[in-house]
Amino acid sequence: MSGTKAFAASGISPVAAQSVAMAGLASVGAVAAVDVGLAGAAVIMTAKAVQAYHKRAKEQIEKARQEEEDIQRQILEARRVHGRNKISVTIPSKKLEPSSLQSLPNNFEINAADAESKISKLKINELKALLPRIRDNYQNLINRDILDEQNVLQALQSADKALDLGDVATAQLYIQALDDARIQATEKLRSQQQSETQFAQDRLNTLKERLPEIIVQHLQSCVEQMGSNSYPPDDSDLLTLHRQITEAELQANSVWEAAENLVDAWQDPTVDYVARIIGIDDGDVMVEVETHQTEASEKVNTIMRVQFDGQQVDLFGPHEETSSCAARTREALQIFQEQGYYLEWTSLDGEPVPEEYRQVYAAENGTGINLETSVYEEPQRRAATEIY
Repeated sequence: MSGTKAFAASGISPVAAQSVAMAGLASVGAVAAVDVGLAGAAVIMTAKAVQAYHKRAKEQIEKARQEEEDIQRQILEARRVHGRNKISVTIPSKKLEPSSLQSLPNNFEINAADAESKISKLKINELKALLPRIRDNYQNLINRDILDEQNVLQALQSADKALDLGDVATAQLYIQALDDARIQATEKLRSQQQSETQFAQDRLNTLKERLPEIIVQHLQSCVEQMGSNSYPPDDSDLLTLHRQITEAELQANSVWEAAENLVDAWQDPTVDYVARIIGIDDGDVMVEVETHQTEASEKVNTIMRVQFDGQQVDLFGPHEETSSCAARTREALQIFQEQGYYLEWTSLDGEPVPEEYRQVYAAENGTGINLETSVYEEPQRRAATEIY
């Protein structure tokens, strides 16, 4: 295992996770890749490896489906806490009749020296012009099913009728009632927005240590944007964010699982090396292998890095390599590939590997298969409106 080797990898990233595994990168200008490291190319796998790959793929798809259903359920529960009943305008119980012009409330700026009739005429015209704007401004709350549309229309019509009768004070009562309802609706929306933002933030916080910083920044930006908007996100936007978080989690889980399978391969009795996962570095999972000792009885360890995007596995080994070590390395990597992965040796110490050596670590007696065309279907997702 002399030197630094790089392997193009296939079979690590689940199809359900590939959109975010690279969406966060693409959002900041990086080039997105597809799930299969050698896109569109046939890879060499034994029948056992193909079976393991499909088994793991189905398990990942089912887990993705269950995860999404669980998130939808939690969002629904959060919505229930805030209630889905529409807020109604409290209609003043005053009978509308023609009346003499009344004094205006202190919150309206008026010229006290003007004649009462002139004041009222101006105020009536002002309020008449205000009513359509109120209707337009309230439409977003109506569309979000927060305000009762018929109730709002009734209040507006009553205010308009009061103005026709010259009853400014009563019209203002209706307008104030409308504003009170708007304040309640806005507070309700803000509370809902804070709850939904915190839920997304809590999910992201549990994943931060397992994701590349660039993806954390992308998802964090999305969460903060959701919290700073004037209104809570639409259902579809909310689900899109949670799907991105879920897919990032699936990707992290798949990379970790691949690292665990690497450890198992190194510890297989036919290889018999001590191996363990030693940590995560910017989303990449690091594996340490105790390969051999020097003449001075010092342990010489090999480090393997399973990159977060699932497209490459790196091996950092000592420059000295015995024939036994080389044979056991090849054996370990072939055992790993029996778990449904494919590795193609692409570089040694930064230099491209000649074509005739690229399959050195591939499975023996394997056949070519295109993982893109043999893979499973992506899980069916329900429309966002179906959960509410």
